[in-house]
Amino acid sequence: MQSDADYAKKAESEQKIIEAFIAGDMQAFKYVYNKYRQRIFSYCLYVIGNKTLAEDAFQEVFIRIYERREQLREARALKNWLLLIARSVCLNLTRESKFTPQFVDLHDENIEHHELAIEGIDHEFPEEIFQLAFRKIAPIYRDAFILREIEGFTSQEVAELTGTTETNVKVRILRAKKMLREILAPHFKHRLDNMEIENSSTGTDEKKDEEEPVPEPERTTIKI
Repeated sequence: MQSDADYAKKAESEQKIIEAFIAGDMQAFKYVYNKYRQRIFSYCLYVIGNKTLAEDAFQEVFIRIYERREQLREARALKNWLLLIARSVCLNLTRESKFTPQFVDLHDENIEHHELAIEGIDHEFPEEIFQLAFRKIAPIYRDAFILREIEGFTSQEVAELTGTTETNVKVRILRAKKMLREILAPHFKHRLDNMEIENSSTGTDEKKDEEEPVPEPERTTIKI
């Protein structure tokens, strides 16, 4: 079977590929799947906050994408259409699920960290705390925040996806950011206190041997 790159080259334009996808061409569906699968899964994980349930949602999303492909009217609307289906699946699964996020020990040094900017200060937070914080935000605010700040849609596009006005979208995002600040503030203070203790116990006059810099791991930065 030819690769996605060869297939795209042969089709000459993505619009033709999407038209073939709508017509039921499996190679075109595979192209759409490979191009958007990471984005769809990341969205599911942010909305649901549980990897196992996010994987279930991800599978259901692409089943619906193929089954409802003929509902896609314009090729250029593909990305919004995919997210609209993902949003519907995730919100329904969240309502039906009795999943409750597990308690996270803030002193656990083995949990993964992501970077978060709070009031202009870059800092790191455990991934689990991210998920807990998102789960504590009202769904209507979390939805707008994820679509605008994480997925990168414009306020107008978010309004169209969620069936509201652009003004309401902006209000919801502001409230989501306010909630995130309030939820994460105690954890931020906790880590700042630890940093101050570490800095005070490290002598600044002692010259250390220069070491080869270690590459920084890739992080997600969200400004709130």
